Parts: sequence; C-alpha cells; structure tokens
Amino acid sequence: MGVALLLLAGCAAGAGKTAPASRAPQVAAPAPGASPARSPAGQAAPSEWETLVAAARAEGVIAITGPPVQGHREALQRFESAYPGMRLEYTGLTATDYEARVGAERRAEQHLWDFRVGGVSPTVYTRQFPQGWYDPIRPLIVLPEVLDDSKWLGGLDAGFLDKEKQRAYAFVWNTSEDVTVNLDIVSDGAIRSFQDLLDPRWKGKIAMDDPRGRGPGSNALTLMRRTLGEDAARRLLLEQ
Repeated sequence: MGVALLLLAGCAAGAGKTAPASRAPQVAAPAPGASPARSPAGQAAPSEWETLVAAARAEGVIAITGPPVQGHREALQRFESAYPGMRLEYTGLTATDYEARVGAERRAEQHLWDFRVGGVSPTVYTRQFPQGWYDPIRPLIVLPEVLDDSKWLGGLDAGFLDKEKQRAYAFVWNTSEDVTVNLDIVSDGAIRSFQDLLDPRWKGKIAMDDPRGRGPGSNALTLMRRTLGEDAARRLLLEQ
C-alpha cells in the first residue's frame, strides 16, 4: 500500500476553529517564451513557487494529520527546518480515527486540516473522494525539479492513486510479502511462487483474506491474476 499525501479541502485555521473552504492562491504561469514580468523597480516578479511559499508563511501554520508513529512525526517535522517561518501542527490519527473525525467535521462544515499523510484505506475511494473531502494537489506542484519525470519511478504521474491524477499521491513505494508459509508443516523451499499453490497437495490448506472487498484479500487476488492469468487464479481461489 502506497503512502499517500492528500490535500484536504479548505485551509486550516488551527485545531478547534472553523475555517472557510478557501483555496490556495492560483497564480497564472507565463506563456511559453515570454519574458518574466518585472516590477516598476526592474526586479523580476516572484515565481509561482515563491508566491505559494510567501502565502504559506503569511498563514504561518500548516495543520497536518498522519500516522500516530513517532518516526513519521519526526520525519515530517523536518519540514520546519527546510522552510523557516512555517510551523507544522501534527496530529497522529489512525485511518479509522481519521475517518470518524473528519466525517464529523464535514457534517459540521468544518475544515480544520491542510494535509493528510498516511496509507490509503478503502473508504478513500468509496467515501472520501465521492464526498469531496480533498482539493487537487496537482496544481500546487510547480517546481521544475519536482516536475521532472526522470526523478520519479515511472514518471511523476505514476504516483497518483486517483483516476484524475490530482488528489492522492504515493511518494513511497514498497514491496510486501503476499504469501506466508508455515514451516512447521511445509518444507522450506516447497512453495516459491503462486504457481506452486496450484499443487493438489495444498488443497484445503490455504487461507486468505476475503477478496470480495477492498483490502489485503483483493490486493492478493489482483496479484494472482496478473501473475497466473485469469483461469489459473480462478482455479486457485475456487478449487484450492
């Protein structure tokens, strides 16, 4: 599961306060080949990125919620060193607690957070996106070195998890172990791939998460289908 950075609709006004559903400043980019605009004093006008940073410093506080894990908190707090003058307010919430809290805030028309960093739960797609919890983050990515596709595995857009490629970004990719073997029963090396699970001797001796809903079960079945093909994956699921 990728770790996603999500921008919530509305700007934070500090915990416990209700903020208007405002938007980050939108600054028009210059036309290709155009000379940079200059102030009356002859100085170049601030870049789009400089304008965004200045607006953030003027607001002063960035309210963020993420995993209740000290390592995550410490890593994200380094933002304050990179951008002096901006204070990060970090609240650790599990995905379940976050869902309940922000759901209640939305019903009360409160917008208390700027960003959410954490794993993507099934309700991000089934509830949070459809109900408009998030503003697009894509328009805020303006630095040329960040927009450089060569710096990202598969290019920048490959990290977006939503179909529109606007709101949820996976900035961390990792591998996971999808099959665990009980070595008290199975000899070491007897199972090395999904193909090995089709052996009749393992029939009735395989357990998996329910693949009918979003989560570990559907992730495993998707990987089986891509690895084995539709027919073999179906046989593994229904016969083994």
